[in-house]
Order: sequence, then structure tokens, then C-alpha cells
Amino acid sequence: MGDIVKVLFERRWGAPVTVSGGSGPGTQITGPAEALSYFRGWSHQKTVLYEAAVLTCREAVLGQAPLRRSRELFVAACKRAC
Repeated sequence: MGDIVKVLFERRWGAPVTVSGGSGPGTQITGPAEALSYFRGWSHQKTVLYEAAVLTCREAVLGQAPLRRSRELFVAACKRAC
């Protein structure tokens, strides 16, 4: 058998991020797992900042990166895409 990897899907940021994509009320993203789901539908240019955010969110759900950093990069990638 291989190694067991613990995935922490329940990890949440201290404050959610609301991402608006038009005239609707926006989408609340509460942690790195939700951010990764959001990134799956990403229709914007996949910049270096986007790649860093995805990587850090993956690391955060594995407990290998700080939640704060995953949130910062998620927000930065979204702002960059606007």
C-alpha cells in the first residue's frame, strides 16, 4: 500500500471572499477547497499569479501552506483577472 495523504477539505479562511462575476449577487468562497473548485471554471487568462494561487490552495488543503497565504493569492488572482 502507498502512503496515506490527509486532505483537509474543511479548512476555512477567517473571512470569506465574495467573487462577483456580473449582475448577480456573487459567489462566496470560504476556503482553499472552494477556491480550487472555483478555479476549475476559470475563464480568464491563467497567469503566473493564477498558477501560484492554485498551487498554494492545493498545499493548504494538504496542510502544507498557511490558510492566510492561500486566501491572499486567491484574492490577488481574482483582482488580476478583472
